[in-house]
Amino acid sequence: NSGDQKPVEGDDIWEWLSLYPERFRHQSIVNSSELLSEFGDVPNYVEGTVKKVNWSDHRIDVLGQSETAALLVLADTWYPGWKAVQGGNSLPVIRVNGMFRGVRVPRGEWSVSIKYAPVTVRLGLFLMLVGLLVCVVLCFKGLIAGGLKE
Repeated sequence: NSGDQKPVEGDDIWEWLSLYPERFRHQSIVNSSELLSEFGDVPNYVEGTVKKVNWSDHRIDVLGQSETAALLVLADTWYPGWKAVQGGNSLPVIRVNGMFRGVRVPRGEWSVSIKYAPVTVRLGLFLMLVGLLVCVVLCFKGLIAGGLKE
């Protein structure tokens, strides 16, 4: 279920949730009207079903269906670096209700894969490989230079 979609800017989300706690279960609150515009029109209430979920530390695969386009809300912590793919197309993963992840799903049957692939991990791996390459080159140069001295 996606419920109503209401854009809330910045820290206003916590005030809104404290004023209207009864709506929290049925209302998706996204943190930016700009992100909400990417989702287009979604009805106030959407009936849908999640049929299968495969969950691991760095990947979530969800299979489901809905009668119209909807916002799939995963009730675990939003953090930068999560990427979503549906039918080969990249989808934005947005912050919902201040702390959860949300992905737009199409009408009908759908399958979404959400992976944790932060840029910082790839950057760290690249820098580690560059450092390792520099160490190998320096060691090789040292062996050649030491061999020439003898």
